[in-house]
Amino acid sequence: ACAPDGDAEQRFEYPASGSGSVRWTRGTDALCLAAPKQLPADGAEVPLGLHPCEDGSESQTFLAPRPAGSNAFVGVNLGGWLILEDWMLPAKMQTQGIHDEYSLIEAYGGPADPKAQAFMRSHWDSFLQPEHLDTLRRFGVTHVRIPLGYWLLPEVYDASDGFVSGSELYLKRALVWLKARGMRAVLDLHAMPGAQANDGFTGRRGIFGSNGTLAFFTDVDDFSRGKAAVEALAKLVLQY
Repeated sequence: ACAPDGDAEQRFEYPASGSGSVRWTRGTDALCLAAPKQLPADGAEVPLGLHPCEDGSESQTFLAPRPAGSNAFVGVNLGGWLILEDWMLPAKMQTQGIHDEYSLIEAYGGPADPKAQAFMRSHWDSFLQPEHLDTLRRFGVTHVRIPLGYWLLPEVYDASDGFVSGSELYLKRALVWLKARGMRAVLDLHAMPGAQANDGFTGRRGIFGSNGTLAFFTDVDDFSRGKAAVEALAKLVLQY
């Protein structure tokens, strides 16, 4: 049996061509997500938020939600929140030739610069609010995946890495909100010291040692800090 707030069908509709919109319905309610096929030429932000659908067209059945704690779950990803990736923030990063969070912070003057700190804290605060979780839960979502970087954890944070501190506060706030709604988080330690891949999702791509290998796999200090990050995250999880 499903929980009272998760007993309706969820549906997605992928159009045959063109618009790139996704339709998500629950009962008589419907939300749509639409994205243009091309980025705006002026680098303007692309609005990707869910919004009420403008029509009542039929949709294909996709899945039935389950209550939190059952043997199945309905999950969404909160990518782009605690690790900023260029393809998720095209106007601020991709169109500006900025490929990772480290470079974005450098563009604002570095982690000690008030402009960088204000930008990051505004992003962390506004990206996720209680009403967003209320909407997700109303549509049957039980779990959210939260990618995060090692620098979120005070036990591992080092300003010389080039990241702004303080995001742990916003993660903890979200965990309280999720728990109050009977929802759960899947915490994904997405970025390790020294970078475990040459990609922007690690926070800073292109960190290579003298032998051309990524520093996480060759630098003893980076590897030790990575282990400490795993241990610190485990302790954080146990608090909730």
